[in-house]
Amino acid sequence: MKIKVRKAKYSRRADEPLKFEELEIECSGSGTKEEPAIIDSISKFPEGNIEIIESDLYIIITNHNIKLLTLNYAKNIIIRNCKFNSLLMMDCEGIIIENTHSSFLKWFNNHKCLMKDSVTEEQFRLYKCSNNKFINCEFWNFFTIAEKHSRENKFENCDFSGTIFNPSIEAFEQIKKPTLNSRSTYSINIRSSIVEVNCIGSGTKENPYVIDNNSLKDLDVREIGLLFNRDYVFFKNFDLKLLKLYDTHHINLENCKISKICLLKFCVDITINFAFIKKLKFGACQDTNILNSEIKEIDTYKGYMPEGSKLKKVEMYHGYGEPIELRNCTYKKIKKEALQAINQFH
Repeated sequence: MKIKVRKAKYSRRADEPLKFEELEIECSGSGTKEEPAIIDSISKFPEGNIEIIESDLYIIITNHNIKLLTLNYAKNIIIRNCKFNSLLMMDCEGIIIENTHSSFLKWFNNHKCLMKDSVTEEQFRLYKCSNNKFINCEFWNFFTIAEKHSRENKFENCDFSGTIFNPSIEAFEQIKKPTLNSRSTYSINIRSSIVEVNCIGSGTKENPYVIDNNSLKDLDVREIGLLFNRDYVFFKNFDLKLLKLYDTHHINLENCKISKICLLKFCVDITINFAFIKKLKFGACQDTNILNSEIKEIDTYKGYMPEGSKLKKVEMYHGYGEPIELRNCTYKKIKKEALQAINQFH
């Protein structure tokens, strides 16, 4: 069978996605639990920043030397006898890593994963991860961020003899404690750092996370940035300078002000209702709607405008680059190139 993956290019300075290209890896197996797809040394693994996104196929990746692999919203994957420069895992569940060597290992919001007989040489960063198990592993540097949000992580016969713990050994001990009965939180990027904000909901289409700025008494949230998001999230009553949504799906904003700029790139299923936006800049979006809003200026990313089913100068997988829809909106200034990238309704 053939497994689809993404080859991605990002801005080094801002982590902004610049280009996605869809590739296929030929492998044996059918991707089921009984007959997993096997990507072994016979299968040619593409070079570069490779991403497996929103996959529930049963996959075994074995006997490869990979520069950078990202797993995002993935499960049922086994990684065995591999070497990585960087392995990034975000919002994953049930991933198994065996006999693997990584220079940089970064985990964000992963649950019920297993890592055994493996070495992380340069740096292991762990954030908001719970119920994971590490057996017979060696770590050289172990970084925990906001350790109170990681719980019930178990370490059995692991070697920390040369480890530098950051921020401290006490923080490391916190991530092994039982889960706390605390209010649900959601992670957003504010001024280049991750902040946990209170919310309700479970992040599904039927029960989205709801984040109301009126309830965030102790936080002055003026910037929101989301990258790789696939949860359903509803933001209400925010007074922002900057909204930055990159490779993000399923976001609703209502009754919000964006006084500097709203950036939308590689986005799907975005709805903005009753908003003031000083400047809107967008590109490579799908199913994006702005309603009942006032916009001062509209622009597009150069080279990311729709042209039929493809985008000019950008190698993209099918389905992106639709015009965005403006309903009952007003604007004062619009770049000529952006006119063909919007549909207006009153």
